[in-house]
Amino acid sequence: MKKIDVIRYVGGVCSTANMLGITHVAVSRWPPIIPEKRAIQLERLTKESLKYDPFLYNDRSTT
Repeated sequence: MKKIDVIRYVGGVCSTANMLGITHVAVSRWPPIIPEKRAIQLERLTKESLKYDPFLYNDRSTT
């Protein structure tokens, strides 16, 4: 899941952080492809409006 898509959908860094129960600093520090656990969590919280794409994380799981 791409950080830019999440922030646009939720309405900003602070709103994203509030939704996840984390700090806005944590969201700001995300790489362009957000952490996999957060992607899965966001898919659930948005009732699949944001989609977790396991293919984005395949390269990371092999290292």
